[in-house]
Amino acid sequence: MRTQTPQGVKDFLPDDARWKVQLEQCIRAVFTQWGYGEVLTPSFELFATVNLGDSSDAQTLKFLDRDGQLLALRPDVTTPIARMVATRFRGIKQPLRLSYLTNVFRAGQDEVGREREFFQAGVECIGVSSAMADAEVVALAAELLRQTGVEQFQISLGHVQFFNGLLAECPDPEARQQIRRAFLRQDYVGLQGVLRRSAVPQWVRSILRDLPRSHGGREVVEQLQTLVDSEVAQAALTNMDAILGHLQVRSLDPYISLDFSMLKSLDYYTGMVFEGYAPNLGFSLCTGGRYDNLLGQFGSERPAVGFALGLERLMGVLAAQGQAVAPAPRRVFIWPGHGSHALHLAAERRRAGDAVVLDIENLSRTEAAASARASGMDQVAFVEDDKVDWLDLTKEGGQPC
Repeated sequence: MRTQTPQGVKDFLPDDARWKVQLEQCIRAVFTQWGYGEVLTPSFELFATVNLGDSSDAQTLKFLDRDGQLLALRPDVTTPIARMVATRFRGIKQPLRLSYLTNVFRAGQDEVGREREFFQAGVECIGVSSAMADAEVVALAAELLRQTGVEQFQISLGHVQFFNGLLAECPDPEARQQIRRAFLRQDYVGLQGVLRRSAVPQWVRSILRDLPRSHGGREVVEQLQTLVDSEVAQAALTNMDAILGHLQVRSLDPYISLDFSMLKSLDYYTGMVFEGYAPNLGFSLCTGGRYDNLLGQFGSERPAVGFALGLERLMGVLAAQGQAVAPAPRRVFIWPGHGSHALHLAAERRRAGDAVVLDIENLSRTEAAASARASGMDQVAFVEDDKVDWLDLTKEGGQPC
């Protein structure tokens, strides 16, 4: 039907649209306070550009332009920002702290909480590879959740190189793929079968078997350091310990939990990864991590770390917590009668912060009152020359103000 929207997109009606804008203003203020400058990238890019990033071809909405170029709606913002930095920020002093609030598009989003068009807010810290930079981005994500009002959130941290270090000890490439697939799908029953069938060293088998249950704080790092016999995995644990140290200084311990079973796109992320969760939400609110190889694909070798937060998911969490949109401005309907006094009154009330609607249909007084009530107005001002009669529609039946 012509009145239907395509699957995976939606309308924002006035209250939701206003709430979205209010949240964006709060998020934008936090980004600004932390020194992250906002950038805007095109809604679509060359498909070859998008294809260098983290999104699979199946997730990308593609189309041809009149010249036959294959274009794609952006499935994320990190890749366009990497392209922007490589082409527009050459020679700029590092680090670069960039932020964004925009819409992204993905095909085949059939899961709950996943739309084909959705809105993201996020940051990229580019040019620094330190544990302090990783900690800053995690701390900024925590501050964002705190400032927007998310209650009892938790941030889970993992490390790509720790898992890579363990898999490198497995001599069978097929077994490595099966182990990785089992963790990505959280198929821990299947994992046990793969480990039984594969020639995996005993110490690796033991760690992988226990990894899904090894959640906690700094003690998890200390325990794993005594078990791991891999330079790559040990280096990842050392890096994670340093990140945790910086987060501890920021008093974020209550919000942080380690989860070394967390896997993402291993071709994209190269170090620390994290996800932010709220209670009773079946998917993450925000996700991010370190990706040091992406900008090199655009000819600009620079380390980077960042995260993205789903705005509709945030709104859903806040609504479930009972948080409502901030009150709308007082809504005033002005029936102008005759003369210009109504225009001056409208300007005066708008300057005072009211939302003012002026009758442009030449309604009668009775029709004006009915129209204002039907439109959800709070007050009606009947203007006759320089005389104003006020009607308060917030009171039953409407009463003079």
